[in-house]
Amino acid sequence: MLRSEGILLMQIEPKYIHLGSMYIDFVFMYVDIVSMYMDFVTMYVEFVFMYTTVVPMSAYIVSMYVDFVPMYGELVFMYTAVASM
Repeated sequence: MLRSEGILLMQIEPKYIHLGSMYIDFVFMYVDIVSMYMDFVTMYVEFVFMYTTVVPMSAYIVSMYVDFVPMYGELVFMYTAVASM
């Protein structure tokens, strides 16, 4: 009886080993998918950070330009007024 049980265990064991290796493969695949997802998340966060820093900077540059244009116009007007005296 014990001998036949031992033989049964030996027959069943490779199947469990195969299932275990399949499970480990699935775990590694899952870890790869999670790391890929985290890479996408960090890429998205970097993109959002870049967007939130570059866009206000460009808006600030445009506002500075808009501020300087009337001043430049005033200087040109003053120069023409002095030149026409």
